[in-house]
Amino acid sequence: MVVLKNLGFFRWVWLIIHTVFSILLIGSMISPIFKPFEYWYIAFLGINHVLLLFINLFFTLSWLLLRPLLAIPFIIVILSGVSLHQRSFPLHFKNEKPGKDAIKIMSWNVQLFKLYNWTHNKQLRDEMIEFISNENPDILCLQEYFQASGDYFETTKILKNKLDAKNIHFSKGVSNNVGHEFGIATFSRFPIINTGSIFFNEEKNKTNLAQYTDILWNNDTIRIYNIHLASNHLNTQEVDEIMEANNKSWIITRKWISKLRNGYKHRQNQIIKVRKHMDQSPHPVLVCGDMNDVPVSYTYKIISNGLTDAFVNSGNGLGATYNGRLPYLRIDYIFHDNSIRSTSFDVIYKPFTDHFPIRCWIEQLNQ
Repeated sequence: MVVLKNLGFFRWVWLIIHTVFSILLIGSMISPIFKPFEYWYIAFLGINHVLLLFINLFFTLSWLLLRPLLAIPFIIVILSGVSLHQRSFPLHFKNEKPGKDAIKIMSWNVQLFKLYNWTHNKQLRDEMIEFISNENPDILCLQEYFQASGDYFETTKILKNKLDAKNIHFSKGVSNNVGHEFGIATFSRFPIINTGSIFFNEEKNKTNLAQYTDILWNNDTIRIYNIHLASNHLNTQEVDEIMEANNKSWIITRKWISKLRNGYKHRQNQIIKVRKHMDQSPHPVLVCGDMNDVPVSYTYKIISNGLTDAFVNSGNGLGATYNGRLPYLRIDYIFHDNSIRSTSFDVIYKPFTDHFPIRCWIEQLNQ
């Protein structure tokens, strides 16, 4: 081919490297099709979709300078996944404003209000609750929630005193013999008329669970799902040890692969169970939670089917919600039924926990 003539050694090497990264990008784009436990190596590409996209954009721009015709096939690959890219990086040049009847919804993994930060836990708890109070959402979904009997590290009573959303549905995952309870909680300014919990019986760690809360909103009933799926339990501090490329690196890498496979297995089973429950809902649904998975994933494909991703609908930029060593991960979500309109989605970059809180405004259509 004429376009490949007289490339020279450097450009041939550049082309080979770019081709490899382009194939990896394609792998990430098709990863949601495959069940992640059986095809964990393809699912791993999905985790790195954003990184692979930016690498491919860099190489493609370089070809526009070095040999523009060679950029064409790579541009086609990138454009073929635009709908997937928008899940991670939507752009809205004209943002719609909330209507006069819109209400604020917020979701956050509060990491037990930093209970185990023994020297500063009450100070951090108070700062987090004050932040939530200032936001004062109409609907609040919290994961990794903690409450206790008596006055030991009080959370629920303080929140109910400070929020307009005083109606609470708490689902207990685990508890201990001194009355400490760990689970998820949904607070609502509107009347709660029905509740239920969805437990993942195969899990030893029962802090992963889901709940549904039916609320009366504008004389209609809406079902809110609050979900906390299994984590990969990756220790990101081990990244440095892997990068040292010594004998220990391979041991840690194998441990990571094992953790990833276990995480994929649990989430695969959990999300299918939640989805089956959602499909039987007699009411329009609103889904919030910590899914512990990225937008280009099997988990996202299953949960988002037929629903609108509020971030994609009205957010901007990268929208990363994980506050850790992998700073490009969006793993917390708000989805809603098509009878609901969402606006002004925002990730609030307050580094209280390893997750950033998310919020948006919602309103019912055809009211």
